[in-house]
Amino acid sequence: MKKIKKTGSIFIFAALLLNSCGNSGEDSTSQATTSNEISDKQKSDEKSAQSFSIDLSTPSKAIESFISSSQEQNDEKLSECFSANCEREFQMIVKKEMKEKDLKEYKEFCTGAKVIEEKIEGNGATVKVKFSRRDEDIKLELVDGKWKIVAF
Repeated sequence: MKKIKKTGSIFIFAALLLNSCGNSGEDSTSQATTSNEISDKQKSDEKSAQSFSIDLSTPSKAIESFISSSQEQNDEKLSECFSANCEREFQMIVKKEMKEKDLKEYKEFCTGAKVIEEKIEGNGATVKVKFSRRDEDIKLELVDGKWKIVAF
């Protein structure tokens, strides 16, 4: 009889021990999944943010940033490429009021665009760009150490 009581006690103890371990294991798995999901989302966000950064240090780099922003249809980055003094037709970009249709048109227009030539004169510059439809002379101005588009 003593053996049965001992064996029964061991089984009950083992069952309780496994049950409590099973619950904490479940929680840690859920927690690990949640941590992994958060980590994956952070990596995805970082990758998007790192896809390219705006570089307005030279007129050519400013135009390349404009082209990249257009390709990504990123109105936030696109607006950084334009001067507040830009032509009226570009004010919607500066104010980030572009519609999806406009962003798609800029993406199409800038597909395959290449900087051909850069000319700097004081605080102004002209960058010749070969777009798929035509060549353009884009005018820029130096604003607080950054080259920004004024007209084209």
